[in-house]
Amino acid sequence: LTVGPAATFPGGTSVTIPAGGSAVVPVSLNTAGAPTGTLFGGWVFAQSSSGRVGVPFLAFAGNYQALPVITGGGCSLPTLAKFGGANDSITCDSGVAPIAGLTRQGAGAVYEQPKRDPIVVLYHFHHQSANYTRTLLDAAGNPVTAGGRIPTLESVDLVARNSGPTSFFGAVWDGTLAFTSGNGKVQRKAAPGGVYKLRITVTKVKAFNDTSATGTETWTSPAFTLRNG
Repeated sequence: LTVGPAATFPGGTSVTIPAGGSAVVPVSLNTAGAPTGTLFGGWVFAQSSSGRVGVPFLAFAGNYQALPVITGGGCSLPTLAKFGGANDSITCDSGVAPIAGLTRQGAGAVYEQPKRDPIVVLYHFHHQSANYTRTLLDAAGNPVTAGGRIPTLESVDLVARNSGPTSFFGAVWDGTLAFTSGNGKVQRKAAPGGVYKLRITVTKVKAFNDTSATGTETWTSPAFTLRNG
């Protein structure tokens, strides 16, 4: 954090609050001229005859939604992968350690028996996201809903960023999808053998005073084949 500009109070610097009541005190921070991406942090203190209360604040210069979430992580991520042997690894950029025990998979990858040979996807989140969702698509890019299947494989709110510039997250899919049975219970059944894609969608984090539309980012995997889904 850097030392930011002093807070200003458009409604004045004093307020009367009745016993048991509350009041709203507008606070404004002017980040004009600050380099894009600068964070300003500090405290606003309310002082009375009986004590003092501090409220922390954080301001960002620029459009926070413009920051990319899904990035390469020094290893050309996201990528499909398979579990490999002790001598297998995924090669990364110069100076970045390889990812041991996995093999990178491109377009046309075949997963013969996904319960034994699961589909692995590796991805790097450079910034936080409000939501992360992973969806199964057919070869044409449409969500898979055949037989009442639910195409959403995973959906998580308030996702942290990766701990370092070259760290990553990983997800494993066993080739099954949830569906709702006739009695209303959610169960799982295998996706039919065929050609599929995975799509990762992240919903951007917004400042509380950001009135613009909520942004998203997506990544769609190369097509891969399930033999015995």
